[in-house]
Amino acid sequence: MRLALVSLMVAVLLASATEAAVSRGNFKDPAHPGKCVVDGLVLNAGQQARHPKRCERILCWNNGDVEFHSCGAVGLPPNKKFGDYKTPNADYPACCDRYIINA
Repeated sequence: MRLALVSLMVAVLLASATEAAVSRGNFKDPAHPGKCVVDGLVLNAGQQARHPKRCERILCWNNGDVEFHSCGAVGLPPNKKFGDYKTPNADYPACCDRYIINA
C-alpha cells in the first residue's frame, strides 16, 4: 500500500510538470499612450508577446498594465536535477522545457 501511494505521488508530480508564475506591473510610457512598453517592446492593449530578454509571456492590458507569465515551479523526482534548457529561444511556454538528468 505504501509503495502504491509513493508511486502515485511521483506520477502526479511528473504529470503536473509545471505551473506558471504570474506577476503584474504598470509599464506605461508617455511616448506611447495607452500602450505597454517592456524593454523596448511596445504592445497594444489586448496584445501578448514573448518577453524580449526572458522566457516569459507578456500580456498587455489597459493603460500600461502588464501581466507576466514565467516558467514557475516544477516538481522533480528523487535523485534528479535540471539540465540545460531544451529550446531557450522558443516561444513561451516551450522555452521553459528543460532536460531532467541524474543528480
